[in-house]
Amino acid sequence: MTEHASDQPRLRPIDEPLLRAMARTRGAPTIFVRRDGTVLELNDATAKNLALAREQVLGRSLFELVPLMADVFRRRIEHVFDTGQSLEVEDAIPLPDGLRHFRSLLDPAFNDEGVVVAVRSLAFEVTAQNALIDALRQSDQRLALILEHSPYLVITVTRQGVIRYINRPGPNYSLADVMGADSHHFVRSDFHAGYD
Repeated sequence: MTEHASDQPRLRPIDEPLLRAMARTRGAPTIFVRRDGTVLELNDATAKNLALAREQVLGRSLFELVPLMADVFRRRIEHVFDTGQSLEVEDAIPLPDGLRHFRSLLDPAFNDEGVVVAVRSLAFEVTAQNALIDALRQSDQRLALILEHSPYLVITVTRQGVIRYINRPGPNYSLADVMGADSHHFVRSDFHAGYD
């Protein structure tokens, strides 16, 4: 069944100024939408991400504004409307200035009767953090490759002598035998003096 504007629950007029004030706050991109994706309110950060003036976004469908994510957004908004539960997600979203990563919290907005009348999406950009995590992961992989092929034995131990890393365990041991073991068990007893 198609929803019509007259069929949709309305926010009471007393709520609308508060809704506008909440959405216009600075900071993380924030947007309020109806079940059909109609944008009720948004802040300037959201408009900037969409590369549109706020007035060009109000009243339009979010699904039309970000068509490549329309199906995903529609399912999530319907989920929040149907369950009345918040939803936390992370996405790579194609925007006019390129692909950007956001972690978002979708919250239901209820009227006095407890009916969900809108969904608020509060988004935090994590593009830079994700790039840093990827760079660190690649760096770790390169370091692991170097250590695995090193002609030298490389080992790290705690102050108590517990083995935390070894690049190769030796001919008579497996990694399971060595990792987490007391390193003193693998060193001749005459070397223990001075390390105990």
